[in-house]
Amino acid sequence: TVFVATVTLANYLCHISGMGHSGRTTVEPPDQKLWEIFQKENIPLDETDISNLQTEFLIEFDKSDSFVAFLQENEKG
Repeated sequence: TVFVATVTLANYLCHISGMGHSGRTTVEPPDQKLWEIFQKENIPLDETDISNLQTEFLIEFDKSDSFVAFLQENEKG
């Protein structure tokens, strides 16, 4: 399903970005079946998008990390 494919891809992005893991200490790159699920659902993603997805993932992570730090600082104040 698309949900499982999305979670699998998110888990992979977490691993390669150094953001922890879901209990596994190693992760294999997504296989062709994952990309076929996205294509079947007209979601235009394939293995060539990994680098761009990781960049966007890290940008969004930094934004959320900054926001949490801001909230924690204001909580102290």
